[in-house]
Amino acid sequence: MKNRIIVISIVGIILLGTFNILSKNNSKIEVNSKVIKEISSLVYTKEEREIGIDRLTTLLEDKKYLSKRNKVELISKLGLLYSMNGEYHEAIEHFIESINLSMKYDDNYRMAKDLMNMAHIFVNLDGYKTAERTIKYALNLDIEDEEEKRVINEYGYINLADIYSRIDETDKSLEYIEKSIKYGTSHKANTIARKIIEARSYFYKGEITKADEILSEINIDKDIDDYVLIDTYIPYLAVRTKIEFAKGNEGKAFELSEKLFDICDKEGQIDIKLSNMKYLLNYLESPDYKYDDEIITHYRQELIDLYNEISPEKNEESVFYIINSIWDRMHYLESLETKAMMYIGAGFMTLILILVFYILISRLKNSINKSRVDALTNIYNRMFFDLTYNKYLKKGIGFGLIIIDIDFFKSINDTYGHAFGDIVLKNVAKVIKNRLSKDDIIFRYGGEEFCILSENKGLQEVIDLSELIREEVERMVWRENIKVTISLGISYTGESDDMFKQADSNLYKSKNSGRNRVTY
Repeated sequence: MKNRIIVISIVGIILLGTFNILSKNNSKIEVNSKVIKEISSLVYTKEEREIGIDRLTTLLEDKKYLSKRNKVELISKLGLLYSMNGEYHEAIEHFIESINLSMKYDDNYRMAKDLMNMAHIFVNLDGYKTAERTIKYALNLDIEDEEEKRVINEYGYINLADIYSRIDETDKSLEYIEKSIKYGTSHKANTIARKIIEARSYFYKGEITKADEILSEINIDKDIDDYVLIDTYIPYLAVRTKIEFAKGNEGKAFELSEKLFDICDKEGQIDIKLSNMKYLLNYLESPDYKYDDEIITHYRQELIDLYNEISPEKNEESVFYIINSIWDRMHYLESLETKAMMYIGAGFMTLILILVFYILISRLKNSINKSRVDALTNIYNRMFFDLTYNKYLKKGIGFGLIIIDIDFFKSINDTYGHAFGDIVLKNVAKVIKNRLSKDDIIFRYGGEEFCILSENKGLQEVIDLSELIREEVERMVWRENIKVTISLGISYTGESDDMFKQADSNLYKSKNSGRNRVTY
């Protein structure tokens, strides 16, 4: 009897201890759940997001006090914070892990949100088609809860509208804005996002006044302050800057550009700054703008510095880092309970792997190409000329420099319009490019000026090439029945301490002695 009492007492103590441990654990889980929600609100500035990342990472390390749902939410929130800070390799790794866990726990709502957040990264990396496919995949996921399905549909259609507004499918963008409205509004930020996307769409349709009216509906001081800068204020400034340039308000446009670039610097949004700086430079280098060389040089140097900051080596390193991380995560699928789920999961993860690999490699190539190529003529730009020209000088190789100017181009623009002027620029560039060998490189230097760097040729060969190009352009036929000619100036290694100055001086002589000629 005595032994029985002792056994019962021991069992009671164990049960009481177990209850206390469970109570403490449940209490910690509840506290952690509140902390996750509290930290999730730390998104307004980069500094706040970095604090949030540190605290969430600490919570994640203490896994035993996280419920399954909290763990998935925490990993997903980390992905979002990294994404908002422009740390895409970290963001994608966390989204992939969150998607894995969401599949295991049959949480299609969380999976859809993570897929759309990944799509947002793809958009920032110029991977619009990949982003579109990812969002459409998310929209097709089976979500039983009606409110969750409504939220995903609204968010998905807004994001699709955003993509289409950026790739000149403006009618499609406006169509998806209307579709998103049918699902109501979860947040005032969505209303602001719709207006920004709608304004961008009308801007690219050429309806500047309409775009201006829509964007002016946003009370910038009242509406923007309460929301995340990168979700609202940065896109707003990007569209507003373009509109002000189009309206001819250059002072205001420059002021807004600097404000945009400053916020991008503070928020770590290098890709967004890069995209908008390229737009600004294209505007400054257009024939319409009487540019100041100091301004051009300033922004061109900033652009070069930005590309150095996200150098190909860094991008390539990120590609392999992410790919290896994802492959490691895919081993997790082996622990899923059924083969069917494993096959579904592995197939889905392979799709994601391919998407990520494709977009990052594409981004690597696109970043390099876009930094070098003039948007209008599709030949190399002035920034890449400066880099190549200086490289040739440092190598000490023999080469020729040809500077070309389209004769009376301003008169062509004034008489026939800027649209025809653009056609002249594109077709002259095409004719010149078709006459070059693999040792020759053509660049658009600015406005109606082009440069050619010619390697592995003697001076006479460079002169012959220049004459051939001049004759080809003179023979071109135009629908306006006009004659387009070019003037050319040449310099060659060893002829002058400043080859560019010499070629430019020879171009000046060609123009002053009747145009449509070559001077060397």
